[in-house]
Amino acid sequence: MLRTGKEHGGPITRSLSGATAAATSQSSATSSAATKPCGALATSPSPPPSPPLSSSSGTNPADPSEELSKCLLSQYKYCVAGLAAGGAYSYRTRTGVVPLFAAGVAGSLADIMWGLMVDCKDEVEAYKKDRGMD
Repeated sequence: MLRTGKEHGGPITRSLSGATAAATSQSSATSSAATKPCGALATSPSPPPSPPLSSSSGTNPADPSEELSKCLLSQYKYCVAGLAAGGAYSYRTRTGVVPLFAAGVAGSLADIMWGLMVDCKDEVEAYKKDRGMD
C-alpha cells in the first residue's frame, strides 16, 4: 500500500502491483495533466507584444538627456572616497554614522560637479544645444 496524502477530507491509499502498473498510472497522469488545464489557470493565450515604434527616418538618434544621465550616474569615485574617509573617521572617533553619511553626501555632490564640469562636458553641451539653452 502506498499512502499518497490527504485529499478530500481523508487519506487516500492505493496498491500498486508491479512496475507496469506504476508506469501506466504515471504516464496516464502525465498525459492527462498535460492536456487538461487547471481551473483558474486556464486562460486564453495572450496576444503577441506589439513591435516598438520606429521613427520616420529609420534611425533613432540618442537622446541627449539619456546620454547625460548615463554619464552623470557613472561618476562614483568621490562618493566612494567620502564613504571610506567618513567610515574611518566614524570608526576612530566612535561618533556614529553621521560623519559617514555626511561624507557620502559630500562625495556624491562632488561627483555630480566633477561630471558636469569635466567628465561629461560633451554631453552637457549636446543637452544644452538640444534644449536651446545655448
